[in-house]
Amino acid sequence: MTASAHLSSSAGRRPNAVPARRHGRSLSLRLVEGARRRLEIARDCIEQGGNPRRPVRSAMLRITRLPATLAPTDEASIANLADLSAYMCRELSSVAGAEDLGTLGRMCDLLREIRCAWVTLPTAASTRM
Repeated sequence: MTASAHLSSSAGRRPNAVPARRHGRSLSLRLVEGARRRLEIARDCIEQGGNPRRPVRSAMLRITRLPATLAPTDEASIANLADLSAYMCRELSSVAGAEDLGTLGRMCDLLREIRCAWVTLPTAASTRM
């Protein structure tokens, strides 16, 4: 195959292109897992007497991006997810010390529930058909 034939046959395609839905799904799961990991780091910081602000802010950035990346199909679900994300960020904005370990735990639990719901959503939809 000549170089020009190879270029013309691959025109318009990106190498290793990932379908948009699959890429979005991967990104959203990385955001959820990344936020949860940052909250665990914040918990460890508190337990060791450190400042949890940096990992908490990092988690909040990821949580804020969730509604756009998870992109449920109906408007009500998008609004609910946006409200949940806003609530989580409000709660996390006051995390500063040992008295806030419970808040970190609740937010980790919510992220775990979001992840479980997102992972099982396509499976549940396909079993109804």
